[in-house]
Amino acid sequence: MIDRKFIGRLKWFGAGSANIIPGFSWFILLSPPLFPKIGIIMSALGLAITYIIYAYTPKSDFGRLPSPIRAGIRCIMGALCLILIYVLLLNCCTVLDPQSEEVRFQIGFGRQDWSLTELGLKYKRELLPTEPVVKWMEADALFYRGGPEKLWKSWTILAAGTIMIVTFVFAFSLWATGFAFLAKHKGQNRAK
Repeated sequence: MIDRKFIGRLKWFGAGSANIIPGFSWFILLSPPLFPKIGIIMSALGLAITYIIYAYTPKSDFGRLPSPIRAGIRCIMGALCLILIYVLLLNCCTVLDPQSEEVRFQIGFGRQDWSLTELGLKYKRELLPTEPVVKWMEADALFYRGGPEKLWKSWTILAAGTIMIVTFVFAFSLWATGFAFLAKHKGQNRAK
């Protein structure tokens, strides 16, 4: 016969895994333009994190994890802070194609002089100084692969994209870790 503790823990592991879904659906919609398929990788990582935390039982006091509920809350709070940073970067360092309103283009660091090419500086100072950067790209129809490189230095586009990817990965990982800790705590309490 199957142990009731095992069934109880299995239910809470499933609940912890299911809690990843709302975060995953948000993350998949706003994935970084330089790595749009990262959501698939992150979903597998999220499930792995949930399983590892849920299955991990320390063998000694030395390897003991903090209280699952405290750890879960800390991870979720950290994830929310990183999500805020990611959304700010998404608004500053990407441009949404105005025709499709679905495709995002990675740009450099917005209107920062050090991020712009000569043409970008010209747009900022002379041609379109008060317009948002999306208008700069519209002016020369730069909504194609390689178009943003005409206004932003390539290294700043890569730097902004890399920072966004790293923030995205850590935010999703902390999100999954937090809910895994909470599920572990709830599963341990229910199984007793």
